[in-house]
Amino acid sequence: MMPSATRKLTSTDLAEILEGEALDGAVYFERFLSFEQVFFPQNPPDAIDAGNDIARELFYLCESKYFQWKDLLVIDTETTGLSGGSGNFAFLLGMAEVQPNGLKLSQIFLPDFAYEPVLLSHLSEKMKSKNLLGSYNGKAFDWPLLETRFLLNKQRPAAPKEHLDFLFIARRLFKNSISPLSLSNLEGELLKRPRVSDIPGELIPQTYFDFLTTGNPYPLKKVLSHNLKDLVATAALGLFFSHWIEYPEKVNGLEAPLGRFLLKAGSVEKARPVLEKKAKEIRTEEDAKAAFELALCYKKEQNWEGACRLWQKLSNQTNFSTQRLFAFRELSMFYEHRKKEYPAAMAYTQQAAKSYPISNSWLQADFERRAQRLEGKLSR
Repeated sequence: MMPSATRKLTSTDLAEILEGEALDGAVYFERFLSFEQVFFPQNPPDAIDAGNDIARELFYLCESKYFQWKDLLVIDTETTGLSGGSGNFAFLLGMAEVQPNGLKLSQIFLPDFAYEPVLLSHLSEKMKSKNLLGSYNGKAFDWPLLETRFLLNKQRPAAPKEHLDFLFIARRLFKNSISPLSLSNLEGELLKRPRVSDIPGELIPQTYFDFLTTGNPYPLKKVLSHNLKDLVATAALGLFFSHWIEYPEKVNGLEAPLGRFLLKAGSVEKARPVLEKKAKEIRTEEDAKAAFELALCYKKEQNWEGACRLWQKLSNQTNFSTQRLFAFRELSMFYEHRKKEYPAAMAYTQQAAKSYPISNSWLQADFERRAQRLEGKLSR
């Protein structure tokens, strides 16, 4: 059950203390940050413009793929609980819009549950001019929660055409290199801007309940700051992701995951030079993964010389067992089905069996079937 308390301060009083403005019982905040401020201490990506297209590869799982930055509304909520359910309530909504020279940031804070329709109406009005939502984990949390609150308040907002959740992109790019994939951790790792004096997210619901009980608004300043940092970080990461995909040749240190992402999105022409750069010297597992993905890229193009060169290279890499075993498998298939050289195909199959105990049951069964089939062909 949600707590209630007699309000000692009006929304006008709160607006003065929290440095906002009163809005129909709620408190509204608005500010503008230049791109230099958004990306500090790094430089902004080149040629950011609200009228520019967002990289289509970011939408490879979506039906619609053609959006500009001016279509995007980034959202982030602070709520009375950290899980879903109809009893959960967004008491603070943050929104960010990409404009020609920076980000327009706005927040709506509710000093009482009774003013929820103000927040929802403001969001609904804002969405009339936007057809793309952006968030970090918003598909699973923020937007379903807001949809429930709209329903309970008998409001029907304009539905966004697509929802671009940057957590999904981050998982594709960094699941093997950055942990945890929290927004604040990515902000520190990628934007080189570690959070300082930030309130932990798990303390935010209780901070709001304390305000409802005591009427003391000053601890809320840290909640507002946390929400603002999340908004800026989400928008900045989205802009960076799009820039990396549009100009992959400028990326250093992310070649392997970026190349694999581009292949998954169907952009072979963009992926190939990125992976070729990474596969020149195989020193890490990420290098080995990049080399294997590049070999598969060559295979699709029937560039058998390039594919075999990389498979041979991987088959000599004793430090990366998974990529080495799959390279043996590809070489065996090539010599059996393309070259019809069964002794060579059997040699690669046997090398794989001798190299490691194969923990992958599917792969082990595949090599066993392959060996039996090749024995039959060799005995004819």
